[in-house]
Amino acid sequence: MQKWVLKVLPGRSLVIILRALKKYLENLTIRTFRGKNLLKLQKNFWENEAFSSVQYTLQIKCKNLEVNTVSETLNLNSPVIIKKGEIISKALGTCEEDIYMYEKKFSQFSIEDFENFLDEIVGHSEILKKYSTKDEVKIRIFIQSSQAQIFFEFYEKQINLLNKLSLPIEFSILSWGEV
Repeated sequence: MQKWVLKVLPGRSLVIILRALKKYLENLTIRTFRGKNLLKLQKNFWENEAFSSVQYTLQIKCKNLEVNTVSETLNLNSPVIIKKGEIISKALGTCEEDIYMYEKKFSQFSIEDFENFLDEIVGHSEILKKYSTKDEVKIRIFIQSSQAQIFFEFYEKQINLLNKLSLPIEFSILSWGEV
């Protein structure tokens, strides 16, 4: 087996280089101009060029509402409930109010998955609008990728579903910037 080493100068796009070379390479080590290994790529890298994940969340911060009542009223499968005073993480500390979250996680962004998520909650749009007059209610879309390129788009149907919900949308995007 032949070993390949690619030295990358700052500011160069690896995507263009790797796509040009991928049919010739089985194993590839990428190094910076200082010789530090960035990553080693195996053949299966080409099948899944970037690690990515997406999470859609309906989030209700319950300052004035009772979180158990919210959960019973919406009756969505397997919500995450964080109680006031619980530790969220070392970085974020403790929760300042009860939080109700209905989450769906996927390995990549798919317009069909997003549409299915919206279809599940759009039937509750009237109660969510009522809740939003008392507490913070929003849709959160969290996308992460190992590469710096992140792309998604919405079409008329998804925009209409979002419009029916009339809730704020938070986009949280994390890129590990490998490219």
